[in-house]
Amino acid sequence: MSLTDMQIRKAKPRPKQYKMADGGGLYVLVKPGGGKLWQQKYRFLGKERSLSHGPYPTVTLAQARQKRDEAKALLVEGIDPCLSPLELRHYIVCERGALDGTEEVFRRRRIEAAA
Repeated sequence: MSLTDMQIRKAKPRPKQYKMADGGGLYVLVKPGGGKLWQQKYRFLGKERSLSHGPYPTVTLAQARQKRDEAKALLVEGIDPCLSPLELRHYIVCERGALDGTEEVFRRRRIEAAA
């Protein structure tokens, strides 16, 4: 069952934190102090991980669902969605071979420096 904005707004804090599931691994974590955080549970390389999407209401229900879908798209491509944007860019450039000639340039520089 999907969450509604009204259900999230009406969620009251309890002595212990609890989760309100939305679907696809996305849930709102309600803290004892009243804070509400969007989080997503997923598996990468056989290990369970958690990804934070930000606090509610700063991140709306629609935005959280969009971030969940983006994270799932990365998982389909075999990329861990927990990577920072810089790490993700580095991964795409290096692992996907976008800089094929760069390794050759670095190898030449090392040989020249050693000589």
